[in-house]
Amino acid sequence: MFKKIIFSTCGILLLTGCNTTGINKTMLAGQTQRLTFYTSLNADCTSNGVTTVRVVSGPSNGSVSMVNGRGHPSYAQSNQRYHCNAHSVPGVIANYKPNAGFRGSDSVTLEAFFPSGNTGITTYNITVR
Repeated sequence: MFKKIIFSTCGILLLTGCNTTGINKTMLAGQTQRLTFYTSLNADCTSNGVTTVRVVSGPSNGSVSMVNGRGHPSYAQSNQRYHCNAHSVPGVIANYKPNAGFRGSDSVTLEAFFPSGNTGITTYNITVR
């Protein structure tokens, strides 16, 4: 069975049932910042449906919000959707906001449900400075 490649701007390609851990991010204290962007595209760069993202665990020292928005994918050059990287495409933006006054380590695990039925779980290790 062919497994369709799905994209996350964290730079990791997600496959059906793929679990990715240890994505390291550095965020600024007191600011809401984009943690990642999820999209699911057809080969012609059009959206193939809505991606749903939920928090599986964490964060302990901040909050994560999901908003529909636009972003630029970063498909690998070998991917048939590589040319989509030049386009702003619809998707889901996951934003992280540390608690007031917090500096240190935090983590959050997100699960994405793509319109094709594929899923991906990614854990982000966050350093707040």
